[in-house]
Amino acid sequence: MIFIEARMWESIQGGSVEKAVTIVFRRWDDRTADGLIRIPFYVTPDIEMSEKHMNSIIAGLGVLNAVSCVKFEPATPYDRNVIKIFKGVGCLASVGMQGDTQKMSLSDTCPGVGMVEHEAMHALGIWHEQSRPDRDDYVKILEENIIPGQETNFYKFSKDQVESFSSPYDFGSIMHYYSTTFSKNGERTIER
Repeated sequence: MIFIEARMWESIQGGSVEKAVTIVFRRWDDRTADGLIRIPFYVTPDIEMSEKHMNSIIAGLGVLNAVSCVKFEPATPYDRNVIKIFKGVGCLASVGMQGDTQKMSLSDTCPGVGMVEHEAMHALGIWHEQSRPDRDDYVKILEENIIPGQETNFYKFSKDQVESFSSPYDFGSIMHYYSTTFSKNGERTIER
């Protein structure tokens, strides 16, 4: 689910039991003058040299700014907690604010705006749609087709670990894998 309602975001970020991820992570708590949650970021020079990467980053973060109660803004020298977007070996980001500098890796193989949105959602504290406790009601994970070592990307959380806020399962979510993601043989890893 790409749209983050203010009610849901407050629950994710607050100290209540109802939060999207109950593993330990610190919350993004800096606010803009109009009350949005401010997420400072900077892009390392290796990506800045790639117009393709910069356009994807600007567009992807712009989408999240437009549809949620967060505002990604260029970091200042005074920001303590920032997202560092760099050209790494894969497409990945830690889930939830990590403190100090949080890394978001975007390699040349990351396919554009959608991947930026996906990894930024992880940095906000959102897990994969197919990790929901009720996922088995909607999809089947075909473990025999998953690349060895990538099984953790298909982990199913318990109801005690995540909150889905009674939202319907969203096959079209930016946080849902494609049917062949991490396939070792071209066959499906997720089946409807």
